[in-house]
Amino acid sequence: MNVFAINGSARLDSNTAGLLRVAMSERKAAGIETELMQLVGQSVRGCTGCGSCARLKNRRCIMTDDTANDIMQKMFDAEGIETMRALGRNMAWLLGQLHARKE
Repeated sequence: MNVFAINGSARLDSNTAGLLRVAMSERKAAGIETELMQLVGQSVRGCTGCGSCARLKNRRCIMTDDTANDIMQKMFDAEGIETMRALGRNMAWLLGQLHARKE
């Protein structure tokens, strides 16, 4: 089994990332493969609603000038996904864009 964790905090290596790392270490101890992605510093554009992903049915966005396709592929390959963000920061938009573009 593998779990892909996404830190949606606006700060690199934040307290949110620390909490994810604690959860990941428990999973590793149980023999579960884990990977952490920090969204801060990643280039993720907003969904334009063009519908190409649904029309092409290839799980790829036609916008290729950001890292969203790479991140989404990791999400599709994982058996579990964990997302976390800080309550006081507005990185929910970035997480929302990833979810919108993986449809």
